[in-house]
Amino acid sequence: MKYKKFENIIIESDKIKPDFELLHIQPNEARRILPNLRLLIVGEPLQLFVKTNPVSYKPTINDPEHIDGNNYSLIIETKEVWLYDFENGKVLSKKNLESKQ
Repeated sequence: MKYKKFENIIIESDKIKPDFELLHIQPNEARRILPNLRLLIVGEPLQLFVKTNPVSYKPTINDPEHIDGNNYSLIIETKEVWLYDFENGKVLSKKNLESKQ
C-alpha cells in the first residue's frame, strides 16, 4: 500500500457570474482568438483560509493508495473579471462586479 499526503488551496469567489459579449468581431478573428481566451479575476481576500476541509481516501483493491490531505479555502471579494487574449495581452472585455452604492 502506498501513502500520499496533499494540501490544496481552493479559491472561492463571492460573486463570479460574469456574462460577456464580444460585439463586432469577424468570424475569422473569433476563431483565431478562441484558443487564447483567458479570464482574469481581480479581487482581494476577505480572510485567509477561513475554511479547512480534511479529506481522506482509503485504499481499495483497485486503487491501493491511501491519500490524506486538507483543502484550504481562500474566499475573495471579486472586484472585476476581465476577458483577454493571452497571446497578445489585449483586454477584450471587462466586467465590474463591485456593488454600486
